[in-house]
Amino acid sequence: MKKIVGILLLFIGIFTNTFSQRIVMDMNIPKLEKDVISDIRIYESYGQISDNTELLATTILEWVDTAKQNDRNALFDINQTIGNYLDKIQTLGCEYEIFVYDSSLKLIYINNRVTWEVGRDKKESDKIDRENYLIAQFLLKGNYDFVYSISEKKFNYAIILLCFKNGLRDLAYLKDGQWYSTPVCGSDDFSFLKPLLEERLKEREIIRERLKKQEGVK
Repeated sequence: MKKIVGILLLFIGIFTNTFSQRIVMDMNIPKLEKDVISDIRIYESYGQISDNTELLATTILEWVDTAKQNDRNALFDINQTIGNYLDKIQTLGCEYEIFVYDSSLKLIYINNRVTWEVGRDKKESDKIDRENYLIAQFLLKGNYDFVYSISEKKFNYAIILLCFKNGLRDLAYLKDGQWYSTPVCGSDDFSFLKPLLEERLKEREIIRERLKKQEGVK
C-alpha cells in the first residue's frame, strides 16, 4: 500500500529536492489515487471486481514547463544532473494519468482525467494494448509513490520514467518490450539513457540512406 502523506513528507524532507516537495504540496496523490479506485469500483459495480479484490494505483505525472513552452525543440542535455533538471522545471500546469490494477494484472484501468481506457484481461488484446500492460507490470513491481514521465524529442518520445519511492529514485525506460532501470540520485546524469539516443541516431541514418536511394532513382 502507498505511504500516507505524513510519512511521504518525512522522507521527502530528508532525501529529495524541491521538485518532489512541490509535487506533494500541490497534489495530494494518495487521495487522488484513493478517489479513482473508489470511482472504478462504483463504475464496475456490475462488473468483475469483487469486494475481495485489492486494487492498487500509481500516478504518472507529465509537467508542462516554461522551457518547453519557449522552445519545444530545445535539446535535452544528457550530461546534466537529474537534480539540476528537476530544479529547473518551472511548472505551468500538470497532466497526469493514474494506472489502477490488481496484483495479478488481470484488471488494468487507466484514468487520465478525460477518458477511461478499460482492460479486462491481458490476453484480450482488443481490451488493452501491450504497452499499457508492460507499464502496469513495471509499476506493480516498483510500488512507487509517484512517477514522472520524461517525454523528449531527443529520444524519439520513448517511454522514460523517473520513479520516486520513499524519497529515492529509479530511472527507467522501455525498449523493445523490455524495461531497463537503475537507481539514481540528484548528482547522477542521464547517461543511462544513451542506448535510446544511439537507437534514434541509427534510425536517422537509415532514413538518410533511404532518401539518398530515392534521389538516385530520380
